[in-house]
Amino acid sequence: MFQGQELLGADEATLRRVRGNRIAMIFQEPMTSLNPLHTIEKQVNEVLFVHKGLGRRAARARTVELLRLVGLPEAERRLDAYPHQLSGGQRQRVMIAMALANEPDLLIADEPTTALDVTVQAQILDLIAQLQTEFNTAVIIITHDLGIVADVADEVAVMYAARVVEHATTDRLYASPEMPYTLGLLASIPRMDRERTDRLDPIPGNPPSPLRHPEGCVFHPRCPIAVDRCSVEVPPLRGLRPGHEAACHLA
Repeated sequence: MFQGQELLGADEATLRRVRGNRIAMIFQEPMTSLNPLHTIEKQVNEVLFVHKGLGRRAARARTVELLRLVGLPEAERRLDAYPHQLSGGQRQRVMIAMALANEPDLLIADEPTTALDVTVQAQILDLIAQLQTEFNTAVIIITHDLGIVADVADEVAVMYAARVVEHATTDRLYASPEMPYTLGLLASIPRMDRERTDRLDPIPGNPPSPLRHPEGCVFHPRCPIAVDRCSVEVPPLRGLRPGHEAACHLA
């Protein structure tokens, strides 16, 4: 559902109006997301041609403006560059420029900093936060990095085996996690307040096959507190307190 509209099963014409226009996406690997055979100008221009109907001169001017907005140095010179001529951080900035070209209502960022070094990661996250405020755009960040979540998110949905198993505001989730999987994720992170000799607490076992989920709670084979009920009954995502839900019989 997006702004009251069901997208699952929508026809191609409807999705085409939504994709890149009202909902945009930043992918995790900018080298494979950008077309290696086309210049940066051509790739950003395409978004403007398709959705805005701009002419070539207007599209070029808007592309330069967008590249400057995302902090790409020497924006005019980069128009004729190919993706392999840019660094990873610069390619990701181009992807962000393309995503924001039509000022979408929702920006989905799928592991936007995975392929980048730590310093560039921080710059990209700061940039996304700054542009979120400037464009008044909602942002969904998909990530395995709970440090990023703590730093940038207002709300968190923890997923396991394609299902939301806990949902809360960020402060509440980190202060009072309820789902054993969430507890396991937090326990497996290195902490500054632990002795360096302390071992991390990994979650035992492996995630289930997507083709063959276990009966009952999908996490129960790895859960340290599971009871008989967990192996036969799927726990619903239920409210525990205002703004906090968890899918666990024992929460």
